[in-house]
Amino acid sequence: MSNKKKFIIKNGFSKNYSLGQKAADLVSRWAGSWKFITLFFLFILFWAILNTYLIIFGIWDVYPFILLNLVLSCLAAIQAPIILMSQNRQSEIDRQKANYDYLINRRSEKEIKLLRLDVLEIKQVILKQSTKTQTDSIRKDLQKIKVELERIDYSKNNLDNLK
Repeated sequence: MSNKKKFIIKNGFSKNYSLGQKAADLVSRWAGSWKFITLFFLFILFWAILNTYLIIFGIWDVYPFILLNLVLSCLAAIQAPIILMSQNRQSEIDRQKANYDYLINRRSEKEIKLLRLDVLEIKQVILKQSTKTQTDSIRKDLQKIKVELERIDYSKNNLDNLK
């Protein structure tokens, strides 16, 4: 990538534009504004009125306004490639941003996968712990039952001895 098209994907995009690129952006911004459209419409209206007036008193640019057509054609021929250059640069910036977004999304996807693995590990530990707790609880209950049975057996033996 040349120095004129230097993009840094870290904290945004660095813009090192040449004079031509800056001029293309300026022309593109100006030619696409309502101010330009209004002024250009007023210029054409002024040209038409001036020529209509001059046709009456002399010949300057006769009715089909050939000179005006030439000026408009030259303007369009110069303006179109300049606007296209600006649009091409903007699409390059958009491609860089899309690539940056893609890299961020890939990194996020990896992080999410790691988090899912961590959650699964935590679930396994909880299940093991709860199983151990349940097993301990069952052992305690069995011990209590055993003690009760021995007590009952002892009481029964005592009753039998008393008879």
